[in-house]
Amino acid sequence: MFLELIFQKSIQGATSIRAYRCTDHFFLESQKRVNYNLKFEYPTIMANRWLAVRLEFIGNLIVLFSALLGVIWRDSSGITPGLVGLSVAYAFNITQTLERIKEYSETPTEAALETGFELPKNWPTRGSVNFEDLRTSSFVEGFEFSVLLYGS
Repeated sequence: MFLELIFQKSIQGATSIRAYRCTDHFFLESQKRVNYNLKFEYPTIMANRWLAVRLEFIGNLIVLFSALLGVIWRDSSGITPGLVGLSVAYAFNITQTLERIKEYSETPTEAALETGFELPKNWPTRGSVNFEDLRTSSFVEGFEFSVLLYGS
């Protein structure tokens, strides 16, 4: 994010940078910042890739073992082709769940919603709506009910 901001500002001020003949200075400064950023970004990328390979391997092993057990126990009286198919389908679901967990763990969290609006102190925290002799259609006539509203 920080690098993108510096790059954007450099592009916007490119005419001034060229006018003051500071292109070499900005180029070297940009290289220094990119290298500094990569020093921390590269291990993060490698750790994520390492984790992804292991998770995919575990998921594929689960699918493989469920299929192998179905083949090995095919003559068993309690194992039906439908049950084998179900176990393989569940194994695929586990694989997808592992991938989804990895994806969600890498998703950046959103900032809290700040509206800058506060309710007045005298704002009601409780209320009710009464419906009496309600006529909605030919099916319901003379129906009565109450709705209690709670909030803060």
